[in-house]
Amino acid sequence: MRVRRRNALKGYENENEDEPPCSELARLSTYWSARTSASARLEPFEPILNYFLYIVVLTLLQALFFGRIHLFGVATPLVYIYFVLLLPRNESRITSMVLSFLLGLAVDIFSNTPGLAASSLTLLAFFQPYVLSLYLRKEDEEDFRPTLRSMGFLRYFSYSFFLTLVYCFIIFTLEAFTLAHWLQWLLSILCSLVLTLFVILVTESLRNKKK
Repeated sequence: MRVRRRNALKGYENENEDEPPCSELARLSTYWSARTSASARLEPFEPILNYFLYIVVLTLLQALFFGRIHLFGVATPLVYIYFVLLLPRNESRITSMVLSFLLGLAVDIFSNTPGLAASSLTLLAFFQPYVLSLYLRKEDEEDFRPTLRSMGFLRYFSYSFFLTLVYCFIIFTLEAFTLAHWLQWLLSILCSLVLTLFVILVTESLRNKKK
């Protein structure tokens, strides 16, 4: 019985030795073709997957760290709006607003501010293409993404400042719902604007250095 097994193994080895190298190359080619095909099928979903990764990371950062900061009782860094600032020129308005709503909703859940961030961020996503168009040049491509590297410091600072100011105005106005305490309202807008903008610019500078 053992002799038969040995003979069978020898026969199998001899068959593999006689197999031409090109067959092994064909197998490798088939394997890589399958992997390339799988990657090609996933490619259309990469932007959406990246967006959801941003949503998860920014939600956790806001909920676990930045949301706990209340400088002088009026200033809170609202860093999750960084998501809207990064939206490219050719992104669908509906997609931008839906994703922004989901991010805002996640922030609301962790911050116990029902609907406040969701409505404010959705409204900001609606205005973002109009604001971005003010800072675009003729040579900018259709898939242009606003970053510190692509816009330069002055353009990016102005773009970020404008959108951050709009967001702070919207969310603190909705939160106050009245101007009875207008000084508190004004300080919250201005101080949160400065703090949020500082964190966004530092983040962009670090990303720029890595690239």
